[in-house]
Amino acid sequence: MKTRLLSIFVFLLTVWAATPVSAQSITGPGNSLFFRGGSNYINAGTSSRGITNRVTAEAWVKTTSASYMWVTGKYLNSNSEEKGFFLYVIGGQAGFDGRVGAGQYMTSGYSTAVVNDGRWHHLAGVYGDNTWKIYVDGILENSKSYPASNPNLVNSTALTLGNYLYNNDQYFNGELDEVRVWRTSRTETDIRDNMCRKFPLAPADLVAYYRFDQTNGNTALDQGSAPASSSLINFSGSDTWRVSGAPIGDNSAYAYQVGGSTAPQAKLVTATGDSAVATATASATRGVQLYVVNSAPIISPGAGAAAAYTGVFTTGAGATYTVRVRPHDGPNCKHLAERTSNELNWQAAVTTTTATSLVRTNATYRGEYISLPGGLAPRIVISGDSLICANGQTLLNATTAGAATYQWNTGATTPTLDVTQPGTYTVTTFFTGGCSSSARRTVQVLPVPAVAITGDSLLCPGRSTTLTAAGAGATGVLWNTGATTPTLLVSAPGLYSAVLTYGAGCTTPAARRTVRSELASPSFTLGADTTICEGEAALLRGPVGQGLRYQWSDGSSNRDLQVREAGSYTLRVSTNCDNRSATRVVAVQSCLIIPNIITANADARNDLFKISGLVGLGWQLDVYTRWGKAVLHTNNYANDWGADAAPGLYYVLLQRPTTGYRYKGWVEVVR
Repeated sequence: MKTRLLSIFVFLLTVWAATPVSAQSITGPGNSLFFRGGSNYINAGTSSRGITNRVTAEAWVKTTSASYMWVTGKYLNSNSEEKGFFLYVIGGQAGFDGRVGAGQYMTSGYSTAVVNDGRWHHLAGVYGDNTWKIYVDGILENSKSYPASNPNLVNSTALTLGNYLYNNDQYFNGELDEVRVWRTSRTETDIRDNMCRKFPLAPADLVAYYRFDQTNGNTALDQGSAPASSSLINFSGSDTWRVSGAPIGDNSAYAYQVGGSTAPQAKLVTATGDSAVATATASATRGVQLYVVNSAPIISPGAGAAAAYTGVFTTGAGATYTVRVRPHDGPNCKHLAERTSNELNWQAAVTTTTATSLVRTNATYRGEYISLPGGLAPRIVISGDSLICANGQTLLNATTAGAATYQWNTGATTPTLDVTQPGTYTVTTFFTGGCSSSARRTVQVLPVPAVAITGDSLLCPGRSTTLTAAGAGATGVLWNTGATTPTLLVSAPGLYSAVLTYGAGCTTPAARRTVRSELASPSFTLGADTTICEGEAALLRGPVGQGLRYQWSDGSSNRDLQVREAGSYTLRVSTNCDNRSATRVVAVQSCLIIPNIITANADARNDLFKISGLVGLGWQLDVYTRWGKAVLHTNNYANDWGADAAPGLYYVLLQRPTTGYRYKGWVEVVR
């Protein structure tokens, strides 16, 4: 049987060995084996393969089932020999359990991570030193210890993949790849070092090793150091062997969080000299695995693709990362293709290009990356002045990353170009990758503008003024005082000049003279507060002087103000240098004289009830007899009642609602 297995292995190497020596027999993860969750499994024989009191079981799994499923194990329960181990998934959580002949069922406990999400996950169960551990994607999820003297895992049942043989149940539903059984207790570092890469040759302690890189047959090739005949039970159908999407390559590196901090970078170099760096970009990224495949992918991304590619696998809900792929001959004229996993087609990645790398940012979960020709050439930057003086010049300088040659539209082939004439200048750079890039710069003769210095030319006593010399496009200024700022604080009268510089040394002058003003606003008063009668006016008058400006509180700007209403009136008197204010309060009162007798005898003297000072409208008058009979009501009394009134005593009520005035009294009519 060993001879037959060796022949099969040699045949597989012969068929699929069109890769570098360091590559695997099939590119990347190769194939996986699909288990239908019914009655199919692998019987790998009863040999203990040297496993005694320590063991590690590993596998890449992909499933959506919530059932209780064995991944791999060699176990007999308490009804039999009561020894062994098994790696399993139940309710989407992983665990590693067993017995060591101590009369007790032992378990790692379930993982916190859920692995039935339809994505590939790496499981590792470890037993040794009386402790059972379960790892998911390189992270210790749970562990429990059980004291036992002389623990023994050896039993007579078969090692199986995808089922619990003793009970003939717990069938696995999904894909398995890279199943490994070790006769040692692997450390966390061991697991992380090797979970994303295949072994070209099994180490001595890797006693059972299933890559599933087959396409047909009734046996599974065991490439471990202690191989045993492994039969495929009840497998059928064309999709038993599938192109694997597990994140597995020829070499790998990793970076995991330490103490909750963001995981550091993982770095690798391919066999072709390309390199890649993967960096976690979120605290949710608990770990990053970076792997390389040192051969071309089975699914081609396009002509001229690199002969090796890289992959990134992360763990942690919401994990994000950045990957930088550095082609050995530079990123110029290249672009990056990406896919999630090995069985999928490639598509163009959205990247940025630096001087050395193609950078893919804000990536999530996992991806595989390969460089291809045909990318955009690096951008050219032309530096130098776009404006020149009449009869001036400027030096244009074209810079870019990795350019091989330069060609200006003037015929020049140097990175720099001396320009003395206006016009549009174009440079094209040619790169070793076969692509090119162009840039242009338009040079104009600077129309130097006439510059005026702005600011107050009048200096008030004890004060200063700010002069400003500015012009669109000016690059510098020099005052005759030596100052080099656009503004100049001036406290003495005189002539101030400035020279403004433009572009490549173009200049234009300007000047402004300042004079001292001796004008000051005078002290003044509007007089003492006063009271006027309703209907009368008070004249408020400001001072007289040269250059005085007047501003009353009512908004008027004359020197005089006629006031008829009560209020506080303020006048501000200003000059170019200062201002002063004065206020006068004017009150208004009623100055009515109301008679209490009239002689209505038609002699034109005191014939009417005439009220002195009755100015304006809205005066209401009510007149009543002494017995309360109303004889008059008017809303606008005009001193016209009494001529026809009968002799006697009358009561009067005088009101003005608009002012609140109210008077109650009497008047006697005599004839």
